[in-house]
Amino acid sequence: MNIIYPIEQLITLKDKAFALRFAQEAAPLIAVTDRIVYEITKEGLLLKGMSEPDLEEAVKTLRENYDDKLITHEPEIKYILEPELLEPIMTVSVTTPEEFMGSVCADLSERRGTIVAMADQDGKKIITADVPLVEMLGYSSALRTLTYGEGVFSITFKHYQPAPQGPGPGPRGASAAGVA
Repeated sequence: MNIIYPIEQLITLKDKAFALRFAQEAAPLIAVTDRIVYEITKEGLLLKGMSEPDLEEAVKTLRENYDDKLITHEPEIKYILEPELLEPIMTVSVTTPEEFMGSVCADLSERRGTIVAMADQDGKKIITADVPLVEMLGYSSALRTLTYGEGVFSITFKHYQPAPQGPGPGPRGASAAGVA
C-alpha cells in the first residue's frame, strides 16, 4: 500500500550551492517511520509527514546538527486532486484542565473542527475532534496560549474529504491562490 503523507516541509542550507550535499549528509539523521519520510532533492531535504509535530521533531534534530546554517521553509499541505479537490482530515485529541475546556472547544470549532467526543480522565477533560489539517498548523502554540501551557494534544490522519469550494475566507495560513 502506498502511504500518502499530507504535509511536506523543505529544509535547506543558507548557502544554496551546497543544498544537495547537505540533503545527502543530513538524510541519515532523520528517523524514518510510518509517520515521516524524506526525499533528497537538489533544493535540499524534503520532509514528508503525517502531522506538524512529526516534522517539528525532524527539524529539531537537524537544528541540533546544523544550527543557524539552515533555512526552514513553511510546511505545505498536500491536497489530492481527483474529480474534486480533497483535503486531509485529522483526528485531534486534546487533554486540558476543565477550566479551559470551553476555550479549547471554541478554538477547534473556529478551525472548522467537529467535536466527536468528550471524556474525563484523571481530573482532566479529553476532547476529540475531526479537523482539517491545514487548520492545525500552529496549533501547538495556540493550545499553549489557551491553556497557559497545561494542554496537550495528539493528532492522527483520519481520511480525505472534499475541500470547501467557492468565495469566502480560506483556511488559516492559506490564501485562495495558494490552495492547489
